[in-house]
Amino acid sequence: MPDLPAAEATRHFIDDPAAHRLHDTLHLFRQGHQGIPLSFSYALDAPRIEWSARNVCTELDLSLERSRLHLGAAPADGVAAGPSYPASLFTLNIPMTWDLLPDAELHKNRHDFNAGLRVRINPTLVEGRPNTHGVLRVVGLHLKIPERISEQPMLNGKFFSLLQRAQAFKLPVLVSDINHAIDFHWLRSFPNLMFQGDLLSPRIGADSLDLLLTMGGDRWRDFKVGGQIR
Repeated sequence: MPDLPAAEATRHFIDDPAAHRLHDTLHLFRQGHQGIPLSFSYALDAPRIEWSARNVCTELDLSLERSRLHLGAAPADGVAAGPSYPASLFTLNIPMTWDLLPDAELHKNRHDFNAGLRVRINPTLVEGRPNTHGVLRVVGLHLKIPERISEQPMLNGKFFSLLQRAQAFKLPVLVSDINHAIDFHWLRSFPNLMFQGDLLSPRIGADSLDLLLTMGGDRWRDFKVGGQIR
């Protein structure tokens, strides 16, 4: 194999497309010094496989060392190398699964909104030692908004039901596919919602992304396209 940059050399051995995307993302955002939360949409290749941190880490070629996620399996000496990211800033958007949240009401209405779970890989101990894949913890819901939902009373009722169940579990909700201002204004009246969509999240160019990634600490929160670092 020809000599490749470190990122490409590791990537060459990964077969799973989702792992490729995750690999590229972690290299792009480097070590997570910017403190930027990352969300990654993912579904297991085999639907019948149990959702567990072990299976997710195996399929995505991840390992957990203390509070950081690393690319690649945990080494024998326990010291991981290569790109990593704080586990607390990395959220997976996965399908709704009974294994992690057995609630009939959530599962009944999930199809109308393509609803799923937001999970994180948290550190855990097994026999007094840190586990190399951790444990999956549900931290929220994600769902997609049908166009012009504010004008569809039947969908309104199902949406209210989902929000009530999420509130019962104290789970914040990420609402995506918001592409019309009328839907956004209607949704703003509901508490504990996070928003995402073409209307709110336009793509930015390479120069703006480079500027964003050079901002230290929490300064990325003040980022504006076309702005300057202060």
